[in-house]
Amino acid sequence: MSAIRGQVLKIYKPVGLYVTMGMPVALIGNFDKLYFKTSLSDSISYNISVNQMLEIKFPADENFSKAYGAKYERGNHGENEVFNVRIFDISPPMNEPASMHQIIFEIDNRSGLLEPGLYNDITIIGKMPKKCLAAPMDDKMPSLFVVEDGILKRKRVTIGIDDGTYIEILSGLSSGEMVVTSETEGLQEGTAVEVLLEGD
Repeated sequence: MSAIRGQVLKIYKPVGLYVTMGMPVALIGNFDKLYFKTSLSDSISYNISVNQMLEIKFPADENFSKAYGAKYERGNHGENEVFNVRIFDISPPMNEPASMHQIIFEIDNRSGLLEPGLYNDITIIGKMPKKCLAAPMDDKMPSLFVVEDGILKRKRVTIGIDDGTYIEILSGLSSGEMVVTSETEGLQEGTAVEVLLEGD
């Protein structure tokens, strides 16, 4: 009898074979909780803390439906491929200076929908609202164009986290500045522009 509860992943000794004390017979795994880790820069990881609850979203092409074995009455159900996670550990701790921090996440997998070691593309979603300076995402980040006295000026900015539409601006931009958010291809710093507000 195994000392832990879980699934039999591998059998080392067939039925009827003589074994001695301490000899491994089978490999048992418990996947009620899964862990994964990633490294985040200090400018991003300062927003999170140990035990904070987040969500992770898997690519839409991942298939989480199972023909058997999934206990849908427990834990995550996997609606829209989004799962609740908890920040289990941050190393080094946030009170120690470091350019990068290793973040370990814990996922409640009692539903049995997730398999270990199969996913390498996820999106982390913060569940706590945050007030910050933000700008529409642009493929030219970390620089953007602003309009000052009718003249285009390029500014380099330090960026933080994003929600897929807007991105946090940590430095390089001030609240109230007019940012060019569309048709930036071909724009050059120093060009005179006329600003037309929507609806005018």
